[in-house]
Amino acid sequence: MSKRIADRQLRGQLFMRRRACFAQEQQAYDRLKPMWPQLPAEMAAHCEKIASFGGPGSYTLMEACVQQEMQVSGGKAGRTFKF
Repeated sequence: MSKRIADRQLRGQLFMRRRACFAQEQQAYDRLKPMWPQLPAEMAAHCEKIASFGGPGSYTLMEACVQQEMQVSGGKAGRTFKF
């Protein structure tokens, strides 16, 4: 395979990955947007900090943080560890 063909294939693969990444970010944003005003302020601030750690931020990471925080707070508040 010639270098030119290999370069073209690599560019095509990178384009597809970038496109998939943008689509994933858009989907996470679309799911977060309607629920954001109802989130507790502390949770929103915490997840914004987590999602933007070390860079401009990621809605995918923010969504994962919100989901985890909601699972942790859902029905487990006030429980203590027993051994």
